[in-house]
Amino acid sequence: MTERAVLAVSFGTSHRDTLEKNIAAIEAELAAAFPERTVRRAFTSGMILRKLAGEGTHIDNVPQALERLLAEGCTDVVVQPTHVMNGEEYHKLLAQAEPYRARFARMSFGRPLLTAAEDYAALGRALMEALLAKAQEAGYKTLILWTAGPLEAAIRQYERFGFRVVETSENRTWRPDGEPVVEIKMEKKLKA
Repeated sequence: MTERAVLAVSFGTSHRDTLEKNIAAIEAELAAAFPERTVRRAFTSGMILRKLAGEGTHIDNVPQALERLLAEGCTDVVVQPTHVMNGEEYHKLLAQAEPYRARFARMSFGRPLLTAAEDYAALGRALMEALLAKAQEAGYKTLILWTAGPLEAAIRQYERFGFRVVETSENRTWRPDGEPVVEIKMEKKLKA
């Protein structure tokens, strides 16, 4: 009997190596983090599920996985998406799981990695810090990036990391209506 479970829900993949390197690795981390729970898998992509079925592999969709857990006596399930962003697939997962909520004593939902504005900001900082460290390590003296005037929040973030505007120009090819967009070249000098 499986009383407590984590249902790891992914978009899915039909590539076996990707399944093992990514989805199975996340599921293994969930199992290690929640040893008192059984970890199960479900995919949301009907296209992927059909392709796998055609190759002789069955993976549950969300309703099938929840039905299976109920049949095994599960009363407490955490539905944890492996989706990176909060979007269509996550909302599809919620809609598919909602009819099952009353059938479990407890059903809770995790969120995708990037859900709130703060999540995106944290990711941006982490990526920029990693980029700067790698560039420094590789011996680069200057980093150059291009952006556009309407991306004010991004420009402020680049400035916080020490990038400075070195050139601006008007570009009429960015927009389909031909209206000008200010193209901005930014630069950061790295320590030797």
